[in-house]
Parts: sequence; C-alpha cells; structure tokens
Amino acid sequence: MKKSLQSKHSFHYKTLSVAVAFLMINSQTVMAETSEPHTTLDTIVIQATTSDNEQSISDTPHTNKTTSKQITEQLIMDSRDLVKYNPEVSVGEVGRYGSKGFNIQGVDGNRVAMLIDGVAVPEVETNEFFTPYGYMNDSRFMTDVEMLQSAEINKGADSLNSGNGAIGGAVDFKTREPENLVKAGKEVGGYLKTGYTSKNEEFMNAIGLGFKKGSISGLLNYARREGHELKNHDMRSFDDARLDPAYIFPDNEKGTAGIYPDPMHYEQDSFLAKMYYAPTPSHKFGIHGSHQYTINQNTPATKVTYFGQNRQAFDENERNAYGFNYEYTPDNSAWLSNLKLDFTKQEVITVADTYIYSNNAISNREYRPNYFDVNQWRLTGETINLLPPENKTWLGEHTANFGLQFAKQSYDPYMIYQSSTLYFENPSAMMLPTDTDIFSAFIKDNIYLNEKVSMNAGLRYDNYERQVVNVRPAYIEVLNNANTSIGKDYRSGKLLAPQEKDAWTWQTGIQYQPKPDWQATYQIGTGFLMPLSNQSFSGFAMNGIEQMSNPNLQPEESLNQQISLQKQWDNALVKLTAYYNKYDNFIDTHQYDRNEITFDGNTCKFSSCFQYINKQSATSKGVGLSGFYNFAENRFGNFGLKGQLAYQKGSASDGSDLLAIQPLNGLIGINYKTPNERFDINAVGRFFGKKDADTTKRYRGQTLEEIRLTTPTGTATTDDLTKNVWVFDVYGNVKLSKALSLQAGVYNLTDEKYIPWDNLRTLATVGINNMVSGDGINRYTAPGRNFALSLHYQF
Repeated sequence: MKKSLQSKHSFHYKTLSVAVAFLMINSQTVMAETSEPHTTLDTIVIQATTSDNEQSISDTPHTNKTTSKQITEQLIMDSRDLVKYNPEVSVGEVGRYGSKGFNIQGVDGNRVAMLIDGVAVPEVETNEFFTPYGYMNDSRFMTDVEMLQSAEINKGADSLNSGNGAIGGAVDFKTREPENLVKAGKEVGGYLKTGYTSKNEEFMNAIGLGFKKGSISGLLNYARREGHELKNHDMRSFDDARLDPAYIFPDNEKGTAGIYPDPMHYEQDSFLAKMYYAPTPSHKFGIHGSHQYTINQNTPATKVTYFGQNRQAFDENERNAYGFNYEYTPDNSAWLSNLKLDFTKQEVITVADTYIYSNNAISNREYRPNYFDVNQWRLTGETINLLPPENKTWLGEHTANFGLQFAKQSYDPYMIYQSSTLYFENPSAMMLPTDTDIFSAFIKDNIYLNEKVSMNAGLRYDNYERQVVNVRPAYIEVLNNANTSIGKDYRSGKLLAPQEKDAWTWQTGIQYQPKPDWQATYQIGTGFLMPLSNQSFSGFAMNGIEQMSNPNLQPEESLNQQISLQKQWDNALVKLTAYYNKYDNFIDTHQYDRNEITFDGNTCKFSSCFQYINKQSATSKGVGLSGFYNFAENRFGNFGLKGQLAYQKGSASDGSDLLAIQPLNGLIGINYKTPNERFDINAVGRFFGKKDADTTKRYRGQTLEEIRLTTPTGTATTDDLTKNVWVFDVYGNVKLSKALSLQAGVYNLTDEKYIPWDNLRTLATVGINNMVSGDGINRYTAPGRNFALSLHYQF
C-alpha cells in the first residue's frame, strides 16, 4: 500500500499524446481509397452477431457482452459508460469513493457478483450507518476498462457460474490476452490511445504491447487516468484552490445545502502483464500479474462535521493480483477436451483517509482502511461430446463443464485516530476481522438434441467457514465493558463461535427454435449471498444511535425465472424478455425506536437502533423489449434503427420497496455508416422515467413511509424531484488511416437538467443524518452538456 498524501499534492500529467502524434506523423500508411477490413483489438468472438452493436438470434438473450473494440469506438471510459445504453443495467455512485457496483434486475451492490478472470471482486464491507457521514469507503473495486478484452453482463441468478453474490446477476471481466493485440500472421502488435471526457475532466492515456514468437507469447498493458469530480448540471470547471485547506467556501457551497459536488482530484495507474510458454500443442504454462492504484484528493465540503471542521481526504483504492496457470489440451482423448488449473493471490485495499485542519494546520487524522486478501485455487475442465452412440441419437449430444475451487479470504478493517499528541485504534465503530474458507464444486451439462431443441443443466455446492479472528486489544477492552448489543454478543461467545454455512445452487434451461428465424428460451436457476462480516459482527453506539450486531443472520437465496421470445429477419430482430425473482431470507436493515423489541428479542435502549435482519422474502419482476432494423445499404451508406425499453417492480414481504428498482427507462437510436465503413455516427435518445413516491416506501419503526428529502421549498418526495425526461447523445468514429481512428461524442445535447434515481437513492438508505438540505439537492443533478474525445492507433 502506498503512503497516503499528507500535504497538498501537486499533480502532473504523464501523457502519451506526444507518442501518438509521433506515430501519426511517421506512419507510412495512407488513407484507403477503397473499403478495407478494420482490424480490431478483439479477434476472439464467442458468438456471431449481426454487428458489434446488435444481437443475433443465436446470442444468449439474457447476456450482454462488450468487447475492447466497442470500449474504444463507444468512448467507454469507466463502468458507468459500460452500461450507459443498457436500460436493464445501471451503476450507482457513492460520491467521494466512486462506484457501489452494478444494478441488475432490481438489486445491486453485493447482490451482483463481479469477477476478474474468475476471481471474485470483494463485496462492499462497510458500516452502512456511518456511510452518510462519508467516513467509510463504501465503494466497490472497478477494474480499468482499458485492461479488458471483454465485459460480460449476465442477468438473473447466476451462482452456478459465478458463486456468491450472483443473486440478480453477475459481471464477468476478462482481461486482455496476447491474441487481442497481435494481428494474425504477425509476431508483434499493440496500440496507443489517448482520450478526454469533460463530465469529470479526465485525461486518459494507454499503451498495450503483445508478442507471439514460437512457443512463447505475452503482453504488457498500461493505462493512466487523471480527473476530477463528476460534474452536476452546472458543469463547473475544477479549481485547484478548492483543495487547499485554507480555502474559504461560500455559504452555498458548504454543508448539506452545498449546490456543487465536492471538489476532487484523482490519479489512477493500471498495469497488466502476462507470459505464456507452450512447449507442445497440448501443454501451456502461464504467469500473470496486475496492479491498479487510485488516489483521490477530496474536500468533503458538503459533509456535516462537528465544530465546522475543515476536512481533506486522500482516499486510496488498490488491487494487486498475481499467479500462474496451466492448460492441458489432449490430442485425442476419448472424453476430455481441456483441463485448466490456476492459482491467484489477490489483495484489495480500500481506504478512507481524512485529515482535519485547524487554522490551516493538521490537527488530527482519521484513517480507515479495509484489507481484503484471497488465495484461490481453481481446477476447471470441459469434455468432448460424450453421447450418444450412433444408434441412440435421441439421447442428444452432451458436453460437460466441471470445476473445483478453494479460496481462503481474509478481511481486516480498522480505524486509526492520530493527532500531534495521540495515536490509537478507534473502536467507536466495531468492525471485526474475519477469516473465511470457501470450497466450491460444480458440474454443467450442455445438451444438443436436434436443430430445434437444446438444453442446459447444472449443479453447484459451496461451503463457507467463517470466524472472527485477531480482535485487537483496544476493541476487546470495549467489548468486555460495553452495555450494547455487540458487547453482549461478544461476552456470550456468539461473535467468536465459528460459523459454517453452505449453499446448493442449480440452473436449467431450454432453447426451442421451431424455425431458423424464431427462438424461444426459458431458464430457471438459483443464487445465494452469504451475510457480510459487517452485517453479522459489527456495531456501534453513539449520539443516541445504536447499530446492533446479528450473528444469526442467514444466507440470502434467490429463485430466478426468465423467458424470452425472439424473431429475426434478414435485416431486423425483435426480442421480448421477462423475468421474475423471488428472494428468501432477504437481508435488509430495520430501524427500531426506543424500547421497541427487536427481532432477536432484545430491547432498543437508544433513540434509534438499526440492525441487519432477514426479511421473509422479497420479489422483483420486469419486462424488456428491444430490437433493431437495418435499411438496405445503398451508395450513400447504411442506416440502422434500434430501440430498448425496460420496466421493473419489486418489494419485500413486509410491504417495503426495493430501492434498487429502476423507473421505466429506454432508448431510441439511429446509426449511419459510410459505404466503405470509414466513418460511422450514432444518435441516441435515452428516456429516464419518473420515480413514483409510492415505490420508495421504507419502515421507520412500525410506520411504512415514503422517502422524503429536504428541498428549498420544504420536504419533498421523488414525485417532486424526478420527472420523465429525454436525454440525447451523438457520438461517432472515423478512420483517419488503416491504423489510426478518432472517436468523438457530445452527451446531453440539449443540456437537460434532471436528477437520476441512482443519485437520489444514495440519500434514501438508513443513516444517522440526511446529508442534504435546501438547495443542496442541486448537486445531485446529472452532468449537463458534455463531450468526449479519443485517438486510437493500432500497430
């Protein structure tokens, strides 16, 4: 872990723009006069599609895949851009710390599994009740999109493939391979890329180099980003002076009524390296390493602090991963197609690091890191077609996938208070370290019966053993004396007792294609989510508020059903999908009033008490409609139309609403390509629906209430703060030569002012203060008119 910055930091750009310009000037390539095939970073395609932006009837209807080629051509700079034009998926922001993860089918955060090359991204282990103060880093690690060969979003319960957390879906990130950078027939290849986006004034530069020489291949990939806070509608430019501890903010820029996002400056460096050695066609050995580090200097001017303290943040996120792998592909096995063994050690650190100033001098520091370590072994394999013999074709052709996995996870959170005279571990918010051993095994069967019918079925088993370990002495002293829920659970032995939980998950589906242009699919499967350490073992009590521990919290389970119907023509496709999710033991927060009896029989002795509990159940359901139409190509080029619409509903068994449910939203787009495909332009209109207040009900004590926020005219609901709105974007890609391309886009073209539900939702969770008042709601508006540019050179 790099040391946090302890004084005002001077940031400098390390740009590759000069290198790009040099290659442009010295390139011997000339612009093609006739149509040339466009070589892209991605040459591996799992399923053929009509185009990069359109689905074909052979695609999996509940999966969306974005390739590195699309990341470049669609000016995708981060995870938000990754799902910008996917109405069924969104990304929630947490301001100072970044992203909280993906929202799929009405659930988000830890209920959507995220994996990088098969290794799970840690869940957000945060004290939700401290979150509104901004004291805890409640972001989820997001890999830099420049490191990716693809990002695949699987909608619906997917624990069979993705394990813990795949309640509503999963996001599978695959990093680049040498084949993605080296053109066929070449030994060396790569790319240079530089870009800028005005929505957060971010500069990005990246370089990738791959090689293939005989039995050896490898790659190096590096990206650097430097940017600022995500703008609101006002699109105010960044001012370095606002990061100075001596800066005096105007009254309308500080406190809960502040009208602008908190000033921020971040730097991010990402690095990926891989090397492979294949002594024979049957054996392949590899090693890999990756590193990503982000430091974010932030002035939390809009966060309420005691005595009007002047605070500066130097938050950090870091991921280091390395390991080795082996792949065996037998020449003529009677049953085995391939076998893979890999080991990965992953270390992820998220830090909230806050410096408090008095008279422009540091008076104390609050340092709150979370350490997530995992050692993972994984063995996976695939068979050839096992059945049937020629005289039993009715049994179908069977291809099986199987795997074993063992992972050891360690979670270590703590808080440090430091001043000129004091340095101690601060146990005011009890978050206890844990170790977890995870064993998993799965098998899947892909069945081809005939040209009309195919099926799949799979079963998975996961076993979790978790225990609180290495409790720090400062915490033990408090736990032994505190007259609180967590103190009582510690002294009774409930917190220290080992916990063992397991989960059986399964999935099956059928695909029926009565005609080549018609397809119907039905899939049913299950998912699970283990309770987080902080949901079971954390607690605090101060200012009349108590968070109560709950070591009896049970795993959450989901049953997902999805159905789709697709019709394809020579130049068009229409797809209708629907899903229904049922969640049992749904993990949620509950607020108790003083003297109210809690779910586990205790009594709330404070003004308010909060606790994670298992609600009996919850449901989410939705429908989606999408399609495209390509006009016949003529001498003027090719025009295409596309459209999508998504609708969701969801609630818990106690009548409260699932706040991750998105209002009605969709898009309409038109695309134009020149006859030689040297130029293409896209115009997209995105529709964001109003969030009805009667879909935001939450319990306060025994009362079910709609979410209410403070505005300049008084208390308001989402009926007052959201609206039906269209937002228009235009972006395109032009090939300046066979190797060099330019991308440009203008977003929110009409400068529409609106507040997305994902922004408001961060204020709707339980917490110890509201963090918005008066005109402060303005800072949650979406960016106004903004633009992005990039240059991409491939060699």
